[in-house]
Amino acid sequence: MNLSLVATQKDAAIEEIARLLDGKPGMTDFQGFYRDLLAREQLDTTCFGYEIAVPHGRTTHVNKIMLAVGRSDTGVAYPNSTEKVRLLFVLGTPKSAPRAYLSTISDMCRLLHDKENRAALLRAPTPEAFIAAVVAAEEKLQAAAAACAR
Repeated sequence: MNLSLVATQKDAAIEEIARLLDGKPGMTDFQGFYRDLLAREQLDTTCFGYEIAVPHGRTTHVNKIMLAVGRSDTGVAYPNSTEKVRLLFVLGTPKSAPRAYLSTISDMCRLLHDKENRAALLRAPTPEAFIAAVVAAEEKLQAAAAACAR
């Protein structure tokens, strides 16, 4: 996690965040992973509004789900977007796990759709506080799901 991104352009920001995963267990080829992220970006933007982007891809260059987070105070310029992105979640999932990929993306979208959750992530002063905000958001979603199931 990097809560103080330096990069202000999309590709450089993606690389800065993805680099956090380089050498970690599960990463089998960082350069291949990064190329796959950029190739996915060429298909369609992963900026989905609310100052959030989720550069992601199913790839043969990871053997488990991998996630790195970056936050920018000044924002990252994303082509085809009128707003700058402040939160980026770089996600890699194994090509052999399409259900895990779809489930992870779906869960992230549900969590990030909530304005209060986004605000908590943007104001978290430390990585620990950021993680605590994610946990609180997940608990809120689980409570809401349980209430609907009754």
